[in-house]
Amino acid sequence: MHDALTSGEGQAVGIVAAQAIHGLGGVGKTRLAVEYAWKYSEEYTALLFVRADSPENLETNLAGLCAVLGFPEAEASDQETQVRALKGWLAENSGWLLILDNVDDRVAALAVSRLADSLQGGRVLITGRWSSFGRAVQTLELDVLDEDAAVEYLLEDTEGKRHKTGTDENEARELAARLEQLAVALEQAASWIRCNRSTLAAYRAKFDQNFEEVAGWHDEMTMDYPESVAAAWVTTVNALTEPARTLLNALSWLASDPIPAFVFESEQSAVAELADYSMIKWDGKSGTIQVHRLVQEITRSRLGDESRRATIEAALAAVNAAAPTDSDDVRTWPVWDPLRPHVSALVAHADQHAITDPTTRLIACLASLLHTKALHAEAEPLYRRALEIDEQSYGPGHPKVATRLNNLAQLLKATNRLEEAEPLMRRHVEIFRKFGEATGHEHPHWRAALQNYLGLLAEMGLSEEEAERKVLSVASPPGAVEAE
Repeated sequence: MHDALTSGEGQAVGIVAAQAIHGLGGVGKTRLAVEYAWKYSEEYTALLFVRADSPENLETNLAGLCAVLGFPEAEASDQETQVRALKGWLAENSGWLLILDNVDDRVAALAVSRLADSLQGGRVLITGRWSSFGRAVQTLELDVLDEDAAVEYLLEDTEGKRHKTGTDENEARELAARLEQLAVALEQAASWIRCNRSTLAAYRAKFDQNFEEVAGWHDEMTMDYPESVAAAWVTTVNALTEPARTLLNALSWLASDPIPAFVFESEQSAVAELADYSMIKWDGKSGTIQVHRLVQEITRSRLGDESRRATIEAALAAVNAAAPTDSDDVRTWPVWDPLRPHVSALVAHADQHAITDPTTRLIACLASLLHTKALHAEAEPLYRRALEIDEQSYGPGHPKVATRLNNLAQLLKATNRLEEAEPLMRRHVEIFRKFGEATGHEHPHWRAALQNYLGLLAEMGLSEEEAERKVLSVASPPGAVEAE
């Protein structure tokens, strides 16, 4: 891999060298990339890592590097400015290594290929399950560990923590074969043995028992993980306490990005237990926890319908409590930015299961964050979905619906789609008018709604008199408050 990245063969002067590592889930692609970066760190001027499992996440995480590198653009309110600053820095500086992680499908592969083609002066290392890239990207398939390395890992990682026998090396060899020498399965097995001060043979007996169960439900055509990983997962989950198992279920609905530990601050004992069993990575320095994608996939697949809903609701409650309401305020972004991928993943799952509360609040907050960052294409479907859910939940004339209408109208206005924004803003005003008629009290947002509508009509080219007449036709039946 190092030779491929540094030889320069087939690379035009100044063009970035790109290498893709692909292979089975759980084989250790990300770990290899990180270890490579540390091993050859002295040869690079900067080591950069971003998750690139979708074009949207690629852009978001590239923008996030502005803060890591200390750019003034890190304070910019729009993400496009941050991405331009990052690409500008990459163009002006040489000798960097950029790792693009979790490229598992064609859409993500196209996005990272375009990025690699636009860069110069550094090296790009891509990891994921996808193996087909353009000619500018060299590919390397990563296989499982060889038998001797797998045996060595099991013996070394459990040294001093396992119950030793005279047949440990033979047992480790047999266990490594049963685990198909996959890194993620070997790691979970070693953690189970350490936590239980077990013999290697005792773990293998548990694993074999669970493997028979897994064979009954594992479908290699639809599942992206081998039976050995599933059996290792079952063996570990069976050893967990109920609080740890409950937390793992909730974590499975979040993104595979690092999760701010403060979200689950009240579950520290369960977090520690999952880390001890290698079901999550706990990084005390960065204050994050992380769950391997395969662990998440298997966990979700083994939940029944009732458990799915209950665990999604538990995850929603935790994330909702941690997410500030004013996502359009830059002061909340240090909290919102690391939460953003998890909110995106979680609300998508919740919406699929028709869980509306607090899903709409999180959808609206995320949309507002994206809107403020000028990511209008990403924000618009979220605004529309929040509006749709609230119309179904409260009826078309509820003040909450008015708020959703205004949010969407403001986005349409920002993207110069004034004709589309006008009927939404008109409905917004009408709802507050009817609120006043029904209650005898002026809604707190009434006057702001009138002024917003007047401003929109002015931008549409109406004269001041025409705009006022149009507003009054909507807003001033008997008893209504007139615009000032």
